[in-house]
Amino acid sequence: MARKTKEREYYGGRIKGLAELACKLVLTDPAVASDARDGDYSTLHARLAAALPGYGRRGECFNCTGSMAIAVYTAGISEALLLLAMARLVRGATAKGTAFTEANLVHVPTLATTDATRHAVTRASYLGLVKQPDTKRGSGYWVITHWGWKLLHGEPVPAQARYWRGKLMGRSEGTTTLSVMFKTHTDLIERALARRAQVKSDYRAVIRDWNPNDWVGFGGYIQDELGV
Repeated sequence: MARKTKEREYYGGRIKGLAELACKLVLTDPAVASDARDGDYSTLHARLAAALPGYGRRGECFNCTGSMAIAVYTAGISEALLLLAMARLVRGATAKGTAFTEANLVHVPTLATTDATRHAVTRASYLGLVKQPDTKRGSGYWVITHWGWKLLHGEPVPAQARYWRGKLMGRSEGTTTLSVMFKTHTDLIERALARRAQVKSDYRAVIRDWNPNDWVGFGGYIQDELGV
């Protein structure tokens, strides 16, 4: 005898009630109907907000109460250090004869750097600097993208990326470079030392020998830059 599968349950949501109330207000409230005819829906929204707790709050979804906050990721020293560590590994492998495409596949969990730098890989991927090929999902292997190599070449890339629930909403018009990121970190450390404050993470020695000319001969992983 075939086993009967349990029917899945679904949350009904609040949209049906919202739509019905909006329709009722347009039909029965003269002020709402008049303003709506003129293309002004402010009165309708005000009536709905008064009748439905939570309606109109920008911070959460009226239907599921989930957060509507957009996460903004800004390229900083951790992402820069990750790129530099990955690129140095790629350069070492190609120097030994490994093809660039193979060398550019880096196992980040075993990368010889700090935990903070390795953990920056997700933010770096949001910023479009690294990417995990579809065939390597969950493997720990990542590649440096076209934008990542541009940074290493000394060129500018978008400084920020905006995401909502894991979906890319857009990138900033403002750009940044590795030089800017390194200078920001250096200035921060020097100000702290001038105040005789304790410095936890000083990466000046790691970034001191970066030279964009060292990376001119390296290419990038072909990708849709806005689709990462």
